[in-house]
Amino acid sequence: MRTLSIRLPERISRLLDREARQTKCPRSALVRHAIVDYLERMERERTLDGMAAAARAIAADFGARRESLRLVDDLTALDAVEARELSAAKMDKWWM
Repeated sequence: MRTLSIRLPERISRLLDREARQTKCPRSALVRHAIVDYLERMERERTLDGMAAAARAIAADFGARRESLRLVDDLTALDAVEARELSAAKMDKWWM
């Protein structure tokens, strides 16, 4: 594990100390958790922003919108086929 040194404002340091005492959790573990939480939220936000941009682009382009609806229909049909196959496979195993 790598080491990272940071400088915290006094108020944040006191809050971190208090949280560490209350939770009986080391400060470094609390900071790691906070960093992981932040990075996951930023990644999720970028993903959602990308999805929103793609949705806007599709909505603005009639041909792309028609193609996306066709793909949704294809995926829905594929899901139904896979669900039937999975159900049949489970039944086969159950009767064995």
